[in-house]
Amino acid sequence: MSISISAIIPTYNKPALLGRAIDSVLAQTRPAEELIVVDDGSTDETEAVVRRDYGDRVRYIRQENAGTAAARNRGVREARGEWLSFLDHDDEWLPRRLELHSEAIAADPETALVYSSLYVTGHSEAARRILAPAPPSELLYPGVLLENLLPTPAMSIRKEVYLAMGGFNESLRGSCEDWDLLVRITRCHRATRISEPLLVAHEQASSQSRRYLTMLERELSIVETTLLGGFTGWRRLVWRNRILGAIYARAAVGARESGASGLPYLGKSFIYWPLPEPLTGRSRLKTMAADIRDRIAGRV
Repeated sequence: MSISISAIIPTYNKPALLGRAIDSVLAQTRPAEELIVVDDGSTDETEAVVRRDYGDRVRYIRQENAGTAAARNRGVREARGEWLSFLDHDDEWLPRRLELHSEAIAADPETALVYSSLYVTGHSEAARRILAPAPPSELLYPGVLLENLLPTPAMSIRKEVYLAMGGFNESLRGSCEDWDLLVRITRCHRATRISEPLLVAHEQASSQSRRYLTMLERELSIVETTLLGGFTGWRRLVWRNRILGAIYARAAVGARESGASGLPYLGKSFIYWPLPEPLTGRSRLKTMAADIRDRIAGRV
């Protein structure tokens, strides 16, 4: 079975990090049929670095700045492969990533999405890798309704399915577009898990958890549309409350990480979903305990 894969990297003003990402694609034991770098309007030397260091090994495409979702969609429009594998410019694939994804695709011709576990590092080079296991495919949906369980660079997506789903939602510029697409795909199509970690996701100092208010707003914006799509009646009501409970629990954690109190968000979380929640219950209890300690100590 012949499988063609296009690797797509969106980038903006990060030529030093981009080199690491490109190198990880070019070092694959099973090469991609093409590597597309979409420059989302960089104002630095990104284009010169890519052309000088990689030449015709990379298809370099430049567009006006429009956000990561738009850059990924542009890469898909230019792609020739039947499968799409995305990588962010600050992350890297491990060498067997495409090899094992190809084997999984060949083993299940009906699958629409293949995904793997990953390592996550802190924002310093010395930070150690922490394994983030991918959820079993049978738990991916509906579990993904409560939380974005997979980063886009951990996935390969069948191109025809991606196009049928409408690609990334460009109105969600800056956050949630990967979660939005993952929900829409897994609601309707089969997904295949690879338990081996094949991605290293490098957290940057300006991680999205530090912008919790923006993330809260964006997550709330997809509740009634994407997350509750297909639900009606009492099932829609139950899932709405459960989803909102999870979203406000994450906001509480983000507030804590930003030095603010998470208690107002925890209160909303428990109002919407007072029952134990496997994906968020532990974080709610830890955040509540930390907030109470800080209030007693006068730190908040």
